[in-house]
Formats: sequence, C-alpha cells, structure tokens
Amino acid sequence: MKKMTPAITMILAIMMILTMMTACADGNTAAAPTDPAVVSEAPVAPAETAEEVDPVVGSWRMPPSPFGDDFEVFIVLNADGSFLNATNLYDSGNSGSYTQTVTTNEDFYWVKVNDTTVDLHYNYHDANGEFVTTLNYDPVGDKFYYGREVYAERDNTFVLVN
Repeated sequence: MKKMTPAITMILAIMMILTMMTACADGNTAAAPTDPAVVSEAPVAPAETAEEVDPVVGSWRMPPSPFGDDFEVFIVLNADGSFLNATNLYDSGNSGSYTQTVTTNEDFYWVKVNDTTVDLHYNYHDANGEFVTTLNYDPVGDKFYYGREVYAERDNTFVLVN
C-alpha cells in the first residue's frame, strides 16, 4: 500500500495539472478591453460575408406538356436541403387564375453528389419506400437534365400560394 500511494498521488497531480492547463487554455481568450482609448485602437474585423448559396437552390419549372395540358409543375430546392413539388392547375387554358397543390414532407430532401449532380430523395411514407432521382446540372444553360432530357429549368417567377 505504501508503494501505491506515491503512484496514485503522482497520477492525481498530473491529472490536476492537465485540467488546469485546459481550463487556462479555454479561458485564455482575451476579454474586450474596457478602456475606450484601447477599444478605438483595436482593429476592426471585416464584415462577415453572406453564406454562399448553392447555385442549384431556387425554383425550377419542368418543361410544359407537349399535349397542351392546363398545368405547370415546379420543383423548389431550399438552401436547407429540403424541397417541394408544386403544381399550378389553371381554371381555363394554361394561364390566368389557378389553384396550387404542394407536395412535400420531412423526408423530401436533395443531396449534392458533386458539382454537377444532385439526388432528389422522395419518401411518401408508404409501402413503396424512397425514390431517388439523379439529375445533372448544366450551369451554362441553368437547367437540370434527367439522362439526356431536360428535367427542369430555372424559373424565378414561381410564387408559393398559401
């Protein structure tokens, strides 16, 4: 027991020193000076730049139906990784007054696979499971492609109706 006491004391002393060092390191950040002369001489930090928004974020309009249907379909990719599908169903023809249906839930999300590829994940919480649609983004034309076909092109005129 007499041989264990110095060893335990040494271990506790080392732990105490390490604890003090980490506490001092955490508290070593300088507090703001209280002297107004010193405050005015302190260098001013540059203004924070706005977060860079991914170029795919925004509203996208799917191509119109070749059959002249009376609706428009949009996909809206949000900066937080969620998305929604919206359909504007016109009362008459393909312009004028319309009703809007929105489809989304907490399991509709998009993931950027690389600079030009985005995966849309749809989960309707039914027996079919999750659907994944892989889209290729063309920054020059500002369009999404599904395979070789245009899936959607940017449309900043979209308005979400409450």
